[in-house]
Amino acid sequence: MNSALYERYQQAKTENKAKYARDLAAYLNVSEAQLLHSRVGHDKAVRLNVDAPTLLTELATVGKVKAITRNEYVVHEQVGRYDNATFSPHGGLILNPRALDLRMFFSHWDAIFALTEDSKHGERHSIQFFDKQGDALHKVYTTDETDMAAWQALIEKYATQDNPELIHEAAAPFTSQPVSEELKQQLEQEWRNMTDVHQFFVLLKKNNLSRQQVFAAVSDDLAWKVPNDSFNQLINTAFKDQNEIMIFVGNRGCVANFHW
Repeated sequence: MNSALYERYQQAKTENKAKYARDLAAYLNVSEAQLLHSRVGHDKAVRLNVDAPTLLTELATVGKVKAITRNEYVVHEQVGRYDNATFSPHGGLILNPRALDLRMFFSHWDAIFALTEDSKHGERHSIQFFDKQGDALHKVYTTDETDMAAWQALIEKYATQDNPELIHEAAAPFTSQPVSEELKQQLEQEWRNMTDVHQFFVLLKKNNLSRQQVFAAVSDDLAWKVPNDSFNQLINTAFKDQNEIMIFVGNRGCVANFHW
């Protein structure tokens, strides 16, 4: 599959020069992980044989990098350092408020690759983490302030000649319970008892509900629907008034927090 997909990728690049890897993968009807997997042995792409917590911890040695976390709707970019890391078997924190601030859920993490590719600004170096569905969870790019010797040493330490086929899993469907009147009252009370925004995630997990279900269940003074263009207005107003805000951008395995 690798050679055939790589040839299709080369043709697709010619036909879609402005496309990102995510878009090219969709165009070719493969996952982004499968596309990068096909480039190993052809381009400057290598598979890394290391678990995510270990690699993320050692990224602290390379200095400033650009970290990217995205989903279907939004891309979060943050230049910073992988300092102040804390990990457990199931999750992790990179806790640098107002800088690189991440939450990770490792049950979703799978393949890791390193890539060097040409760009209009010269060579671009990255480490890319993918989930079990082949979607990019997190990407790390070098900057002008990255210690390239430490970066290359890290890649060489974990690079492997083995590049086994990726085995993707279907994403588990989200199933939730109906929201009864009794549950609405319970949610209302639990929401009003919250003392920290992070407790909202616990509320969702505890009651097995989506955000939208909870938003619809509580009173209008807690949550209400706004026009789709309100986000731009919110950002511009916050900037104009110099209000502090936090923005969370997440996917299945990683949440990035922007604190302005």
